[in-house]
Amino acid sequence: MTRGALPNRFLLPAILTLMLSYGRSARAQVSAIYSDYGGFWTTSSSSVNSTKPDNSHNLLAFTWNGTTFSTGVSDATLTSHSVAFTPLMLRAFPITTVPNTAGGAYYVMLGQLYDGVNNGVSSPAPFPANPTGAQLATFLTDGPRGLNLGTGLANIPAGTSLRFDLSSNGISLSSINDGIPDIFVTEEASPTSSNPDVFSFVDASGHTVGTAVSVVTSSLTPIGNWLADFYDLTGTQTSSSFINQTRPLAYYAADLSTFGINATNYMNAVALIYQPNGTSDPAFIAFNEPSISIATQVYITAQPTTYTNNVTLSSVPTIQLKDGLGRIVSQSGIPVTVSIATGTATLSGTLTVNTDASGIATFSDLSLAGSGNVSLKFSSTSLDPGVTGNLNPVSLPLNWLSFTGENVWNGILLRWTTSGERNTKDFIVQRSNVLAAWQDIGTIPATGSLNTNTYQFTDNSPAPGANDYRIRQRDMDGNSTFSLTVAVGFSTLSPAAVTIYPNPVSGGTVYIELPHAALVTLYNADGIPVLRKQMAEGTQRLAVGYLARGFYSLVIDNAAYKVEIL
Repeated sequence: MTRGALPNRFLLPAILTLMLSYGRSARAQVSAIYSDYGGFWTTSSSSVNSTKPDNSHNLLAFTWNGTTFSTGVSDATLTSHSVAFTPLMLRAFPITTVPNTAGGAYYVMLGQLYDGVNNGVSSPAPFPANPTGAQLATFLTDGPRGLNLGTGLANIPAGTSLRFDLSSNGISLSSINDGIPDIFVTEEASPTSSNPDVFSFVDASGHTVGTAVSVVTSSLTPIGNWLADFYDLTGTQTSSSFINQTRPLAYYAADLSTFGINATNYMNAVALIYQPNGTSDPAFIAFNEPSISIATQVYITAQPTTYTNNVTLSSVPTIQLKDGLGRIVSQSGIPVTVSIATGTATLSGTLTVNTDASGIATFSDLSLAGSGNVSLKFSSTSLDPGVTGNLNPVSLPLNWLSFTGENVWNGILLRWTTSGERNTKDFIVQRSNVLAAWQDIGTIPATGSLNTNTYQFTDNSPAPGANDYRIRQRDMDGNSTFSLTVAVGFSTLSPAAVTIYPNPVSGGTVYIELPHAALVTLYNADGIPVLRKQMAEGTQRLAVGYLARGFYSLVIDNAAYKVEIL
């Protein structure tokens, strides 16, 4: 036996394993595809089309094990060209990010006319130089249902692991071993490695459910060719051997049964993991929607119905990822982007939000600048977008410019300014504190001017301590709006009018001599109130023995005193 040779007892099983793997790959390979290049285009292993696509085009159908399956992109086009097919709902996996380290042989691959330059590359490139992982991922999810065959990535670095969470629908039992492909893999360049791409379903503990499927992309049989440019991640390409180059097209599809998924274990799967081999060159990786319940749609769970010009939307739009059957998909890190769907307005705020661990994206700071009805569109990668109903503009009767309050010798002085008053009747000053709910304390007539207007009001009888104020603006037609709330402290006490003893406090009790009834609040060193009590005039006892040792601030009405508890 020579060094490195297999012992005879291992040789036959190894040969049989190789034969079985090859046989499985051969049966699972795709023998023909149909796309919308030039309106309609097809190629097959038995009749390679001499026309080579050189731009974006979308997968309409493919032939696998002798049956042609449509993808759902345009069944009408197939029918108009007399293609008999079995309907399928194929969709690209919602890949949100990939490695973005430039260098080596990692390229963005595009149909050679995608950049508008024949037999050359554009400057700048048709994508940002040194793109983010999210920007690169869009080349694996663009086009209807994410099935664009004219864009992709070459040589995604080995070690990449992409996870796709399933909803509670999980895997469809009826889809197992039904003769319909559930996973579709594209290969559109010239992989050299014998290392496989690996696909596996995992359970909640991360263990493989069934068996992992290894796809050696370099062994797939080409069924056609295309013309591609290969851009460096810097957005450049100087080598002619990577410009306007003919590259083979090869594809692979598999049923769930290939993964060892069966009636016993299918309910254990919670996610699918994809690990590229380092030289594979996908345009996209896709799945059959009815079979595997991965996110397929952006669903709007909450939306506003009105908006005020340049004011943050009062009702926060909330987005939930769902599968094709409407079940929640708890996939984090999926970027959702909002844009104007209909109407004319300027949208401001955080326009792209990643989903949280529950698959929810919350847009909390959006505002619209406009005057007509608009609707908003929320979209992400290859997912079906969500579009709101109409948001109708609401005109404010005035603009609030400022509202302040300050202590003066005889009370609290409030000042506010407005502009653009339309149909404005008056301003009702309201006050609230810990002892009383909101109450009207005064009314000021409105000037009704569109220019800047300044108003003031003095509260001659504020309560000792903190007082909250707001202005209720009333229209001639009875409608009203409120200003922001301001808090102003008020005290009639002088430091000499209050006696606190002992200080430092020992024995857990402190005595306070008050000239009149007052609200007493004790704050710890972090500014957090730990005790609040309304006390009568005279000498009062305050128990503080349960509090931690240290310095505290004793606030009586609006006057503060330093107290140490031993």
